[in-house]
Amino acid sequence: MLKFDTEIYLDPSLSKKVLESIRDQKKIDYNALEISYLKKRIQNLKKKFQLKLNDNLKLNYKNYLFWQLVKEEYNLENLDIKKKKIGSKKNEVNINFTYFIKFLGFNPSLLSLLIFSKEIKKIVNLNKFFETLQNKIDLENISTSERIKFINLLEKKEIDLVTPLCPDYEHVKVGNNLFKYTFKKLGNGIGMMGTRFLSIYSDLFALFSKEKANLKIHLLYGDFEGFSKINCNRLKETEASFLKKINLSSQKLSQKINKKKTCGAVVKDLTDKKNWKSMVKKNIQIIKNKMKKDLEFRIKVLEIVESRAHLYASWFPTLDKSKYLEIVIEQGAEYTTMGDLFYKKYKNLCVLAFDHSKMKIFYTLNNSFPVLYGRRRY
Repeated sequence: MLKFDTEIYLDPSLSKKVLESIRDQKKIDYNALEISYLKKRIQNLKKKFQLKLNDNLKLNYKNYLFWQLVKEEYNLENLDIKKKKIGSKKNEVNINFTYFIKFLGFNPSLLSLLIFSKEIKKIVNLNKFFETLQNKIDLENISTSERIKFINLLEKKEIDLVTPLCPDYEHVKVGNNLFKYTFKKLGNGIGMMGTRFLSIYSDLFALFSKEKANLKIHLLYGDFEGFSKINCNRLKETEASFLKKINLSSQKLSQKINKKKTCGAVVKDLTDKKNWKSMVKKNIQIIKNKMKKDLEFRIKVLEIVESRAHLYASWFPTLDKSKYLEIVIEQGAEYTTMGDLFYKKYKNLCVLAFDHSKMKIFYTLNNSFPVLYGRRRY
């Protein structure tokens, strides 16, 4: 089984340094380049290059032999390798090469192509599967990193697909396949996200059956939202009445998909209220600490605040906008806690969510697993 546990993007400058060292038979300082984890792969590349060099003693063009290795490794008949015109200071070649961009989402460096060939070929071979998955389930673009994680699951031929579902909050249609939550009341039906899942249920199983993968579905309503007094007061519910409606929603969805063990609620099925609150509290601190140390993460969190402003205006109409950051951090901690609980409970975890995709960053703060997102409809 292939292990897709390494990031396949390698910077072009790093690629240049490593390949020059191989070509010029110089020692590679793996520690200085921070690539000790790639040592075995690069040593194997050295051996392949040396064999190719022995067969082509007269060819000393800069990366010509490396590109020949790529051509053979990927069985590419139309790789356009051309020697540069006379007058170039160095023996070099021009490569007209964009083949992998459509599969990976970026143009891989030559070193990436050479040492991650098994992983990249797997992504290429499964490209049709990912395209069909995105189109049939109406998913947002699946990034290369998510594809790598997902392929690792497909190799195991068994996937625990977990879909968190929002409670049955009142919502109105505002356009074609576009809705808006009013948060004026809580129903006991399957909710907007439950309805959406039903619309893709059959396609999901059909797709994974073709890959001979056993798909286990776990649909879990966010019962923890009933722990919020502000939320319950807004909906004119008590915690008890809120949780009762969540239970009814779960039962109704179970009946519709005729698989009783696939539907439940996050806290009820995976932990308890006391432990949930304790975990959320710890994850709030993790998020705050990360925001202090990681500027890119902080910017993403602030972007979430901005993008969810209209949602919060409907959800918490009496709350001052200055408090929205606190809400995002607390809700982010809830997502992280869900991720922690899912990761502990399900062996071959993949999350399929239908809420706001920007919240995706919180699921995997403490653990690594694929997270797929449906295109937003509210």
